[in-house]
Amino acid sequence: MEVTTGVVGLVSVVTSCIELTKTIQLGRNFANDLDTYELRLDLMKCRFSVCCESIVQYCNTNGESTIIESATCVFDKVQSLFKQAQEKSDAFRKGAQSKDSLKLATSSDEISLSQKARHCWNTIQNKNQEETKKIQKMLKTKDKIRWAVYEKETFNKLVEDITILVDGMERMFPTAVDIFHRQIMQRAIDDVLDQEYVKEITEAARKDDRVLHDIGKKKLRACNNKYIGNRQTGASKVVNGNITVAGWAGGRQESSNYYEGNVAEGHGRTVNGNQYGGKGIFDD
Repeated sequence: MEVTTGVVGLVSVVTSCIELTKTIQLGRNFANDLDTYELRLDLMKCRFSVCCESIVQYCNTNGESTIIESATCVFDKVQSLFKQAQEKSDAFRKGAQSKDSLKLATSSDEISLSQKARHCWNTIQNKNQEETKKIQKMLKTKDKIRWAVYEKETFNKLVEDITILVDGMERMFPTAVDIFHRQIMQRAIDDVLDQEYVKEITEAARKDDRVLHDIGKKKLRACNNKYIGNRQTGASKVVNGNITVAGWAGGRQESSNYYEGNVAEGHGRTVNGNQYGGKGIFDD
């Protein structure tokens, strides 16, 4: 196999897999826990994307044909998993007793902690994509037909099986994937300032991303604050957690502070935690 041809084929199958992850929707059976499932799905997409990026980069610069063939084979298996999930969705649609059962899940009007954590995570990922601009351009996808997963069993199996394959690729390409994965996840968690969001993300990653889960736990151990009944209204801004200001060279003491019943109103700005360094994120 020509190396150049092999890399082109690898990019093709990787692009197809990326498109499939980006076009998943969740049916109404997920409505009660939609934000939790969507956060888990976003974390899976992120981990899979990091894996894809690192392997394509690695094969582009270390293009031994056997390595490219092995990577392509694994991504072919990922495609097969998506195909199986889509077939189950097709069967569910054909057997549906009413159109109502085929409706997509929608978030409630009340914004949950998982939804806030998910928004924070995706904002960070969009910012960090600048670091991998070249590979993102290679994997850029056009608008594709979206598809839905209707059953939780199908969703769980898809995510778990993809996780197993990604785990295998990390073992197959430890330098290319595992180290790159750790670097990206560490930077991402460092950018999540709110301890409550870190907690949500860490828990959502428990089954599917051991690296992210471990990094999140480490950050939580360093900031073991307790938050009960705190409220935020209007245009106020609040961070629940410790903040390290850019340029701070001193140490950071582990904290176990207790915050209860605090209210941020109007345009108030509050940090419920320790701040290390001078001018903070809310200082003009």
